Amino acid sequence: MVALYPREYAELSKSHGSRQTFMQQQHESELVLQELELLDEDANIFKLIGPVLIRQDPLEAKTNVKKRLEFIKGESDRLDSQCKKLEDKQHKRQMAVRQLESQIQQIVQSASKAESEQ
Repeated sequence: MVALYPREYAELSKSHGSRQTFMQQQHESELVLQELELLDEDANIFKLIGPVLIRQDPLEAKTNVKKRLEFIKGESDRLDSQCKKLEDKQHKRQMAVRQLESQIQQIVQSASKAESEQ
């Protein structure tokens, strides 16, 4: 039981790191969308694909950013749920370990008391 704790902690840390990455991407995408909203309809928009800048339709660019935001939101929600489950699991594991420690202390105390009575 105690041996599982470090592995679960590593999983939780990884999930929190992934969630933070998605939050950064969400913030960046929201800024991009705000900038796209400020542009005129006839503005030139370019997308970097590999080493090449490709002209992109403003409507298509906005649609792509909105889809990316939807995806990021979905992944963030999934990671939130995963983190919550891992935190609950870790909390239960901690409580079980504490209970075992308490039982061990009681056994040791009972054994030392019985030994001193003899």
